[in-house]
Amino acid sequence: MIIATFVGGLIALLVLAVIVTLALYILVPLLVGRGANAIGERLTGQALNLGCFGYLLVAVAGAVVGHYIFGAWGPEIPAGGLHIVPAFLGSVLVVIVLQLLASNRRRQY
Repeated sequence: MIIATFVGGLIALLVLAVIVTLALYILVPLLVGRGANAIGERLTGQALNLGCFGYLLVAVAGAVVGHYIFGAWGPEIPAGGLHIVPAFLGSVLVVIVLQLLASNRRRQY
């Protein structure tokens, strides 16, 4: 009986760890991408409706761009090594470039 309770507790902790890790890997990039889109919208005056998958792509591209431009500094997500501040700044740059490209395309047609 004690062993079954112990194993059940270990399984519950493992499930909780998986849920927290997935939340860090999915929710933080979603928030970074959405926040970058909101700032880019304020700066350029036009909205990009990207959806969840688009926000994830913007956050990943922004993390790469931000790492190369700004380096690795600021708060870091321990599980993935993602530095939030450069990723956010890079995401803002990616959103602004996407919005400028989209506005250029709208003017051509």
